[in-house]
Amino acid sequence: MSLRNELFAALQSDSPDHEIPMPDIPWPDYYDRLVQETKKAIEQFAHEHPNETVSYFAYYAQPASGRVSLFFDTPENSLQSVKAAEKRWSESVRGRRLESPVFHAGAYTTMVRNSALPFSTDTSRFKFRGYAHIDFPDWEEITEREDYPEPPEVPGQTDYLSGWAAKFMWCAIHELAEDGTFEKLDLASPTMLGFDIDEGSQIIVRLMNLG
Repeated sequence: MSLRNELFAALQSDSPDHEIPMPDIPWPDYYDRLVQETKKAIEQFAHEHPNETVSYFAYYAQPASGRVSLFFDTPENSLQSVKAAEKRWSESVRGRRLESPVFHAGAYTTMVRNSALPFSTDTSRFKFRGYAHIDFPDWEEITEREDYPEPPEVPGQTDYLSGWAAKFMWCAIHELAEDGTFEKLDLASPTMLGFDIDEGSQIIVRLMNLG
């Protein structure tokens, strides 16, 4: 079964265990549009920037406003961002936080969020920020419907639309990696493919060109 078919299998099921809220929403159409528009944007980027080596491709989604943006980064820009972030974070901790009782209470969590990495996951510092945007105007209306599911009370769970957005982007990345779309770019070794939602943590979904 393809990823796409697996993603929407529950929509075709009569089992009560697979009951999907708001079944009238055209979720498959949204997914197909995300994939097709991403393909066009990648092809356009490859045409406009044939000499740029891509080290990171990322989606950034704001489901409630109905926008998914595409970001591209390069090895050189990523290294500059890493150097700047490491310097900024080190100076911040050593200069103002180590002695703070407030910082002590959340020290581990804060340090996890600011882990040193050999590449930047901060899309706001990517070289090509918001290179393309894919808009879904219906999404804002979906969240305002009376039958929109209540936000989950369980920590770590997302709301209904964000859950669909996360699955869309995860599956789209794998589909585009497997059909050769990303290979139209000059890929670094390795190249990260990922996404985040509403300024959350960047999720690296797949690595390409591992050598």
